[in-house]
Amino acid sequence: MNPASSSFELDFSHCRSLFNNKKLVKYLKKSSFDAVFLDPFDLCGLIIAKYFSLPSVVFGRVIFCHSLEEGSQCPLAASYVPRMLSGFSDSMTFSERVWNYISLLQEHLLCRNFIKTALDSASEILQTTVTAYDLFSHTSIWLLR
Repeated sequence: MNPASSSFELDFSHCRSLFNNKKLVKYLKKSSFDAVFLDPFDLCGLIIAKYFSLPSVVFGRVIFCHSLEEGSQCPLAASYVPRMLSGFSDSMTFSERVWNYISLLQEHLLCRNFIKTALDSASEILQTTVTAYDLFSHTSIWLLR
């Protein structure tokens, strides 16, 4: 097991243990919160919001793993919008657009491994098959810097 996947597994073991604590879950339900505020990397927060049917507000400086496009159903304009850490501006040359698209594909492959543990945990907690779209589309407000 590589260090990254064991780190994700540790993170989601905490998320699963939260839902295994029936007393805490009952208390959270009874507390009737208005919303869940979270970071887009906090997939456990998205699971919590979906489980309790609460609106979620995501604060983010950069959005990784296509979560904004998945959740808001925005078109993904890879040839116009520079990818994170690419260093490209919004007026790219043809070769920069090609490299931008290649980095998008690499990000897409990386993200499958990144959120697999989250989706498995969410499916276990919510007791239904969960996709990335299911989690991210539940977000009510995206606050981007």
